Amino acid sequence: MEVTVDQRIQKIDLARDNLAEALSAMDELKSSAEENRAELQRLQVALEKATAEKQDLSAYNQGLRKLAELEAESLRRALGMPTSREVLRSKVMSFFAGVLVTILLSLLYDFAAKPLFLWAFPSLKGG
Repeated sequence: MEVTVDQRIQKIDLARDNLAEALSAMDELKSSAEENRAELQRLQVALEKATAEKQDLSAYNQGLRKLAELEAESLRRALGMPTSREVLRSKVMSFFAGVLVTILLSLLYDFAAKPLFLWAFPSLKGG
């Protein structure tokens, strides 16, 4: 079985066409890979920028929180507002002062006012 020159030329043309298609597909793949690489680089740059912005904003946020705390403390002092500890101390002292005054007034009534009333109004003795 002998292959003619025309058949060989056809096979060569077919191989050339297949090779051209393969080269075209490879060029498309190369172009797509280059686009993907460029997009990846853009995304990496954007990520680095966003990370840096996040760190800057975090530091700025911490600064604002400290400033707000200082401002609240300064405002509290300027208005003479007591701290929660001072309020608690005041309430405890008021409670004990009330107990002490109640005891003193009860003693005053029993030993001073009651005998005076009984002397002035003997009919109140009841018995």
